Formats: sequence, structure tokens, C-alpha cells
Amino acid sequence: MLITLLSESGHKKPKAKIVVKHPDILEVPEGKKFWQLPLSHYVKLVEKHGYREIARALTNLEVWNKRQHPEIAEKARDILERLKKKVAKKNK
Repeated sequence: MLITLLSESGHKKPKAKIVVKHPDILEVPEGKKFWQLPLSHYVKLVEKHGYREIARALTNLEVWNKRQHPEIAEKARDILERLKKKVAKKNK
């Protein structure tokens, strides 16, 4: 994945290359946003990939969007918190 930013003159400049290890780990269908999916989708992903992997993916979304898109970061944090509670209940 290559992240680009606009320079002061409005031209796109590559800012940083980010190598994504698991680009489709959250299995978001085309045309949907990750926050539009029900919590049950993430619970199934935890069963498939493990809590650690899914939590890491959501945390990365939160961190990557923290400054420029805080509303997206907040949605990722909210899903992660709800998922943590749901998985904890299920494992009791």
C-alpha cells in the first residue's frame, strides 16, 4: 500500500510505503465500510483468525486514521471495545 499526500502545490507526493501483511483480514465486502458490518461479522472472524489478529487490524485502523479521520478511528475503537466484551462473555 502506498500512502500519498498532497503537496502545497496540490500535486500528489508519495509519503510512505506501508507493507500490509494481511490486506483482507477484516473481509469487508466491496462497496461496504468496515463500520457498516454487524458485530457478528467480527465475532466470526475472531473464530476464524483469532482475537489477536482481528484486534490488531482494528487497532491499526484506529492508529492510521487518528489524525486525519478521527471519526473513522473512533468507529474502529468502538468496534474493538464491543468485540472485546463479546469475546470475553463467550469465553466465560
